[in-house]
Amino acid sequence: MRVVADSHSLLYYLFTPDRLSEPAFDALGNAEKSDGLVVSAATLGDLWYSSHKIGERALTPGAFESLHTTVLDPENEGFEVPVESGRSLGGVLGDGDTESAALIEEATIDAYGVDEQLGGFHAKLEEFVEVPFTTVVLGVEVTVVEIDLSASGRLVAVCRRGGESQPVDLRDLPLPTPPPDGVEWIRAYRRWAAEGLA
Repeated sequence: MRVVADSHSLLYYLFTPDRLSEPAFDALGNAEKSDGLVVSAATLGDLWYSSHKIGERALTPGAFESLHTTVLDPENEGFEVPVESGRSLGGVLGDGDTESAALIEEATIDAYGVDEQLGGFHAKLEEFVEVPFTTVVLGVEVTVVEIDLSASGRLVAVCRRGGESQPVDLRDLPLPTPPPDGVEWIRAYRRWAAEGLA
């Protein structure tokens, strides 16, 4: 018997089986031992996004990575991720999203709460993004001289033109072509902020 597992049933089955009813747990267990559990690539994409949320609905840190490894392990014949409508897991997440996921985890691994996570990103951005670099904001060429953490709890690019400086929310900063070294950290911060900040 094959069973298609949605995101909640998959998480409960692997990590908190006591949250499943006995018939549901038995059905998933029997499927894993026989014809396999089918896990949609879209389900893995949904779980990846959930793993980077902040608050009560966020996944436990490391849960997605553990699940991802279990489901995609070629030695584990109890799970199958079919290609649906031409979309593979890579198509759902994309190479950039996979890279961003790793960077988000690196920046926030020892942080508790939004303030500490912002501090983690600030440290990584200061370390890896090469400044100064030039970009265009509202049609005006400016030089980004620093990435700073504002009093309002946002990461900002300090943009300078002539003798004047203006902070621009890092989420809204137009990036030049080619982008500066370390741009992957800006993209990772934007991904995290889109999921975790109002």
